[in-house]
Amino acid sequence: MENSIKKSRIVVIEDERRARETLIKLLTKYCPGVEVAGEADSVNGAIEIIKQIKPGLVFLDIEIIGGTGFDVLDHMMPYDFSVVFTTAYEKYEEKAKQYPNSVLMLKPLGIEDVINQVKRII
Repeated sequence: MENSIKKSRIVVIEDERRARETLIKLLTKYCPGVEVAGEADSVNGAIEIIKQIKPGLVFLDIEIIGGTGFDVLDHMMPYDFSVVFTTAYEKYEEKAKQYPNSVLMLKPLGIEDVINQVKRII
């Protein structure tokens, strides 16, 4: 019966492999209502996987291979998914506010913060 419940699809865009794997593990373990359906480490990879998966939520690192998370969203406008920007740099906070359906989380990401954002959005 559990397989008949539709899970919200998430895509994780992060250029640091270890950070990407850690976030995916957190989401898989602590957010049972979601499915990590794809991942990428670059602007081009992000655009392709988002088009393919059509997620409800994207965790999007700002500084990635080939540009920024902002470049990904600019290319996909208008987009119909929620975004959690992830970055270690507070300097991006104002720019992140310009994108609809988005929030910014500063790294390192805490387990409780990730869980709360997913619950709030999904």
